[in-house]
Amino acid sequence: MEYDEIFQRDFIARTLEIVEQYEKYVMKCVSENQQFEVTLLINCLLGLLVLPKEHCYRSIPNKPIKELEEWGLSPDFIQDWGSEDHHTLPKFVKKLRNAVAHTSLCLHGDGVQITSLEFKDKDGFCAVVPFDNLKTFVTKLAQSVKPPPKNMRDFR
Repeated sequence: MEYDEIFQRDFIARTLEIVEQYEKYVMKCVSENQQFEVTLLINCLLGLLVLPKEHCYRSIPNKPIKELEEWGLSPDFIQDWGSEDHHTLPKFVKKLRNAVAHTSLCLHGDGVQITSLEFKDKDGFCAVVPFDNLKTFVTKLAQSVKPPPKNMRDFR
């Protein structure tokens, strides 16, 4: 395993740990108007979708979106696949990656809180994912990537 791949896998594992630590330690200790969970999740999406290269995602199941409820995904979230014919998890990850990398995001809310994020790309892809579902998806995505060997997790 190359060091670049080890770093990327380690980065993914640590990003998931950051999300979990925020939920466990920060959310219960700060007032609602000081909770920046959406900002953290968008930052983590950068780390989970943009930094790692394709070889980190070989372990992602090549399943249709309609079979991924446990990942927090529903075909109803995708308003348009654009030019994409294969509606699978790897293709969805690629489309989200493009949207995040090119800051093609739009926040939707109820006037008080952000309720969903909209992702678009230049090929016509558009998905609106409820925030809670996005948290589930981020967790499952990070967990699907095999972690680096224990003796190689020294990147701090």
